[in-house]
Amino acid sequence: MGYEFPADQQDRNRLTQVRLQAGLTQVDLAAHVGIFQNHCNVIETGQRPVFSYQHGWTLTARKLAAHFGLQPKDLFPEPVQLPELDDQPCRAGPLGSSDQELRSLRPDVLLELLEAAGRRRRVQQTVLSESSDRNGAIWEMRQDGNTLQQTAKQFGVTRERIRQIVDRVDERITTALRDQCQPPTPPDIVIPRP
Repeated sequence: MGYEFPADQQDRNRLTQVRLQAGLTQVDLAAHVGIFQNHCNVIETGQRPVFSYQHGWTLTARKLAAHFGLQPKDLFPEPVQLPELDDQPCRAGPLGSSDQELRSLRPDVLLELLEAAGRRRRVQQTVLSESSDRNGAIWEMRQDGNTLQQTAKQFGVTRERIRQIVDRVDERITTALRDQCQPPTPPDIVIPRP
């Protein structure tokens, strides 16, 4: 499945390249490696330096590189250091917590968050398996950080149609999660009259 980037983007998108060659979405990669999907997205879209080996990114770099059987320096060849960005906590995860904040949580709270994330992932997989292949692919492309324009061009439809499809899948996921969290309805109790 060889996906080729233009020559000027090959170094910057090395993570994207190996991820696509492995046939993984950012969500799948994050789940396999045990990191936040947001970290993959931030690296691949260049929203922050590729990697600073200090300030908390070292463990993430090692996990990602080990997953592909590489060294961190092979996957992220040119670490860039911008202290003003590195000093700010990286916001990630469903609650917007930084890694340090997550590590400081009580184990039972952390376990509950991990179980909720796993539950959401299972519901997403169920909803996507019930959706058409096309709608599932569109939703995953948007989750991977592709723009409406890129996704629309790929599928030959308008950006508005892409937005509608993604919104419908998101609504189905939200409904399925809500249904899963509601307690079962108790049976009607009939009290016999004396």
